[in-house]
Amino acid sequence: MIRFYTTLGCHLCEDAWALLTAWLAEHAPGTEVAGIEISDDPELVSRYGIRIPVVSVGEDELECPFGAAELDTFLSPRLRR
Repeated sequence: MIRFYTTLGCHLCEDAWALLTAWLAEHAPGTEVAGIEISDDPELVSRYGIRIPVVSVGEDELECPFGAAELDTFLSPRLRR
């Protein structure tokens, strides 16, 4: 499962979500993604506030800024079967 750390009104998060959903549609359809709103938890705000959007698989994290190539490099070895 992928965790996607985000917050409402974050344009970088919207762009990253579009990249993530496009990548998943092409390479790993059906993969579960949990969108996590960091503003609901002070601990998450402290941890991710200046780093969002963050894509997480297991203990590994990819933080902003990233583009399609970086996302592919991060996700490919972690999700392709």
